[in-house]
Amino acid sequence: MKNSPIFILLVILLPLSLFAHGVEYNVNLQNSVVIRVFYDDGYPMDYADYEIKSSDGEIFQIGVTDRQGILSFIPDIIGKWEVKIDDGMGHGILKDIEINEEMLPVINKDLKHSRLQKLVMGICVIFGITGILFYIVARREKNAHT
Repeated sequence: MKNSPIFILLVILLPLSLFAHGVEYNVNLQNSVVIRVFYDDGYPMDYADYEIKSSDGEIFQIGVTDRQGILSFIPDIIGKWEVKIDDGMGHGILKDIEINEEMLPVINKDLKHSRLQKLVMGICVIFGITGILFYIVARREKNAHT
């Protein structure tokens, strides 16, 4: 039985079939891109290397997926972004994600102060402190003369 061709074939092919599987992914686009990468058996592609290129072709981010097979990034320009994920064992994906203007993060410009606003505020604080000090000095001199 151990020398039969069927047994030898099973011994060779069975371990190969146990480890062969595909890669799947989910993408969530709401002001950030969140990608969950997993094998077709549902096991996460944990600690897989990834590289993200922006639409201008520049490398935007390099990293490793977390233990749940998740990576995320916040795009800063519109266009087609390229995400390449590789687990180092022959599995991976190359995915293009189209980012439009609605997907870019909203930056609250009211919270950002311009240099001019900071300069005016600084001058106001200096004049305010100086005015209080001159008032105190003038009051002391007035009380000293009376």
